[in-house]
Amino acid sequence: MTPSPTQRETLRRLAASESQRLERRQGGFWCLPETAERESGACGPVPEWSITVQTVRAMERAGWLARANRWPDEWRDERALTEAGMVAAGEIDPRAGRE
Repeated sequence: MTPSPTQRETLRRLAASESQRLERRQGGFWCLPETAERESGACGPVPEWSITVQTVRAMERAGWLARANRWPDEWRDERALTEAGMVAAGEIDPRAGRE
């Protein structure tokens, strides 16, 4: 499966981040834990960058993200970049180690 432009950007950000995780913030925003917030909107603080839950779920189905199991509730549990996600991000050569 080839990542969409949004998924490719998300994979790039995840691979470059220290946490390599996405967290769900108030309002349903999915972003890196280190993502700064812009001024508060009517519903509270808004992250400078985020993706939708649909993108998170699609990336899980592709095997690029997996639950971190930090929360018992699936809907708010963090998602971690997987090895397949690193390959899709171009950070790992899938042929490495094969001869």
